[in-house]
Amino acid sequence: MSKEIVNNMFSIIDKRQFERLSEVFCDDIIYERPGYETIRGIEELINFYKNLRIIILGEHLVDKIVAEQSSGASWGIFEGQDRDLLDLKVRFSNCYTFENQKVKTRITYFFKPAI
Repeated sequence: MSKEIVNNMFSIIDKRQFERLSEVFCDDIIYERPGYETIRGIEELINFYKNLRIIILGEHLVDKIVAEQSSGASWGIFEGQDRDLLDLKVRFSNCYTFENQKVKTRITYFFKPAI
């Protein structure tokens, strides 16, 4: 079931159906992502995707999802465009915890020079 949750999450995000995020994220979601303050709660998450995220369109091309009942990970490549219409292509990975068949916590990592 957890793999299905992750697939649904990426589908909802890639289709920009942000009003559906509560279908896959807990109300008290905690999301950590480089370059942003920790996102706490479904309303902050929806606001992030609608107003703060630099990406305006794109697709997560998932290579692998591994999941147990309460935790999991995924990785792949994201391809899309930012708000300045610049092309993006970056490898990513995510770690998750699950609760009540939804994502409880998510941490995103990007594979790019930073240090």
